[in-house]
Amino acid sequence: MDSSTCQKATFSPIRHTSYNAQRDIILNFGPIVTGVYTDKRQGKKTVISDTTQTTYFDSNFYPTLIRWLPLKEGFTQKLAIYDYNPSAKIGVITASITGVSSDQHTTQKNGLKEVWVVTVTDEISNGTSTYFIDKTDRKLWKQTMEAGKGRAMMMMTVE
Repeated sequence: MDSSTCQKATFSPIRHTSYNAQRDIILNFGPIVTGVYTDKRQGKKTVISDTTQTTYFDSNFYPTLIRWLPLKEGFTQKLAIYDYNPSAKIGVITASITGVSSDQHTTQKNGLKEVWVVTVTDEISNGTSTYFIDKTDRKLWKQTMEAGKGRAMMMMTVE
């Protein structure tokens, strides 16, 4: 289970927690990110104290943030995000909105919806995610993720 808390006015991260069968993580954000990472497989606990040099968003929050950006055809944006992953990169990394286009998405109950198709890459997985976001109410209808090595996942909103 994941949880992220951020400032309402700026979306600056306050706290991130994530618990699963492989690991637990608790991050308290600020100029110095503090917390604990517990690797349940190895039985190893790591105390986190990481100094940051720039403002950033929580890596767990940025997919939500994308829905609130001023999307339009051709929109691109780089976002500084903080991620803690001992088997990859730790610290402030980049998520890049590489393209936005218009399309239509057929829903199960409400039929055809006009959507923004937002393509994003990040340094977390070095994969590509595509978000299908309703132009009217910014509802996320579909998300696809390609993580390399033939791995892919798709999530759709159930009505």
